[in-house]
Amino acid sequence: MLWPTALDAIDGISVGVTAFPADTPTDGGNGNDRGPTVCPVLKHGKRMHGNFAISSAGYTPLGEALWWTLQQVVPLPESRKVVLILTDGDPDSFNIALDALEEGNRFGIEIYGLGILSEAITKLLPNHSRTINDLLELAPAMFGILRGALLK
Repeated sequence: MLWPTALDAIDGISVGVTAFPADTPTDGGNGNDRGPTVCPVLKHGKRMHGNFAISSAGYTPLGEALWWTLQQVVPLPESRKVVLILTDGDPDSFNIALDALEEGNRFGIEIYGLGILSEAITKLLPNHSRTINDLLELAPAMFGILRGALLK
């Protein structure tokens, strides 16, 4: 994943990466019970690393991930806060996702989305998202969204 490294190189940008890998033990680690999770991959203010190996198992707890992200982003000292969502599926709960998006807007957080083979994000963020259907579109689409956001 090169985009966090590219953004981290820009002075004044604090990069954080959160994922919802959706397949980790929820039973204390014995492997019998698995469920959706939110995972901080890179916390704001921490040194950039290349350990972005994330697996998935079919859940899309987008709302829960947004609530977690809001808790991390709101207290940051930066005057401007931007969240970019990348997702390849419908959220497990549109209502939870919508509630989190509304709360983010109340805090003045700019939220953008990129759907990968899924139109769901365009239903949640109709004016701040787009969908791609080919991996070759990923980098141009992501940098297009971020360029538009950062040049505001």
